[in-house]
Amino acid sequence: MARKPRITVFLNESPQFPFDKMPWMAKVAEDAGFTDVALGEHIVYGPSANRDGTPANFRQYALPFRQDPTLPSWAEPLVMFGAIAAVTSHIRLLLSAVIAPLRNPVVLAKQLSTLDVLSKGRLVVMPTVSWQPEEYEICQVPWKQRGRRLDEHVEAWKELWTKTPASYHGRYYHFDNAYMEPKPVQLGGPTLFCSAGESMHDNFIRRVVRWGRGGVFAYFWPNDDDWAKLHSAMKAAWRDMSELEFVRTPLGMKFKWTGGGRGPCPVECFYEVMEQLAAQNSLHNILFKPAMHIDDPNEFPALAKQAIKRWPAWR
Repeated sequence: MARKPRITVFLNESPQFPFDKMPWMAKVAEDAGFTDVALGEHIVYGPSANRDGTPANFRQYALPFRQDPTLPSWAEPLVMFGAIAAVTSHIRLLLSAVIAPLRNPVVLAKQLSTLDVLSKGRLVVMPTVSWQPEEYEICQVPWKQRGRRLDEHVEAWKELWTKTPASYHGRYYHFDNAYMEPKPVQLGGPTLFCSAGESMHDNFIRRVVRWGRGGVFAYFWPNDDDWAKLHSAMKAAWRDMSELEFVRTPLGMKFKWTGGGRGPCPVECFYEVMEQLAAQNSLHNILFKPAMHIDDPNEFPALAKQAIKRWPAWR
């Protein structure tokens, strides 16, 4: 049976939208028919965030080292999702980036478990290392340890989410006899996605095979060789590719910006992108970013209905 594609509203990188409007926007998206709402994170930026310049239009998807550190683009996602969970009932909460190595794994496991309870099992979490060494320096975490710390986070989370008491001994994190409540609603813990970064690298494949239920391709879409490599690794682990869901951004697609390239993009551009992706058979889940199309959040109810109106054609 073919997978029904999903459509996710992405509320980050939206400096024109007040943060206190975002729970309401998530509820509007849910009522319009969106299947997911996504938030990512940066805790802080360093001076090199825009080392390679910034986009001519701030509404575009931001690339690494091309992000304006002065724009208010990133609310703390765990707090924001708590507010969103309180006003929604069935839209899935996609934490499309949490920079796990910058946090304590026990505290983060507790926060994620609590969010899963508040949302009644709607939480999806994508732990990542992100791309900015200065963010690690400011948070006093060694950049070179990021990959191993991420792996240990997930290992520790699994212990805390499934055992009472829980113990864990890794290279960087250690604890014994931890009684952590509440346990997540989802058996074994929230659904976990993996971050691919800019390529189908070996660590991504290893993590997907070991504990991932999908992933986010923010900066590229895999080619046939990439898919074959992942398929082979999944098969070797007695897992099937049908278990996996992949989220795609429209990054790389051509949008028609108004205002000499600095204004919003008509929503019709998104329809064109959907058709392109449909032709490529790459429609597990696509991000829709309202900030590309409007500057006034009060226009979002009408925009959400417009964006979703072609959705049945995908099914």
